[in-house]
Amino acid sequence: MIMSGSISRVENGPVRPLKMSRKSSSRKNIKGGGWKGKLVFEPGISTSFYLTQSSLIEEMSEFNGIDEIEELQKIWLYKRPLKKGQLTQFILNHQFVVIRSKHWYWSIEKHCDKILLQRNKSCIMVREYEEGILRNTPVVEIKHGGSKGSMQDLIKFLYRKDELKKAYHWMEDNCKDLANRVFNEFVVEGSVGRSWHIW
Repeated sequence: MIMSGSISRVENGPVRPLKMSRKSSSRKNIKGGGWKGKLVFEPGISTSFYLTQSSLIEEMSEFNGIDEIEELQKIWLYKRPLKKGQLTQFILNHQFVVIRSKHWYWSIEKHCDKILLQRNKSCIMVREYEEGILRNTPVVEIKHGGSKGSMQDLIKFLYRKDELKKAYHWMEDNCKDLANRVFNEFVVEGSVGRSWHIW
């Protein structure tokens, strides 16, 4: 079992704490040139871990809460402005998913260099913050619903669909694409409610 702040092994070496800035939006990055093929996991402690496609199932199963017992209960799709001071989110926005499970809140989202998975006991810490930094506001709910499956199912979904091999591209595979794939896979059919904010 991985404990707070400990180091785990992956196939190509140790899982190391990762400090990455989310302020990287060069032309190269929006077309996938900065894609690292990593999942960065922030488990609600001061250390982040990164995992590759090949180590995803084995290594994530060692974290508390990544198992079939951690049942998903509710799921939300949110958006936030790409930049501070942005007047509308009607077209340009960053989308991400928040999930409530039996014991935790989670967020999952795609950036130009990685997929970010956050976990916390507080919904605010995953909905309003991104790698410990306050998200651009306003954060607006798009839709919500009941959720099915477990956190283990979510990790297996990312692995089965090769999500870490899908480089970010601002038109072909971006944050909206991943967020909607996850939402549609884990929402309970017939339970979707929509928010009607015009932003």
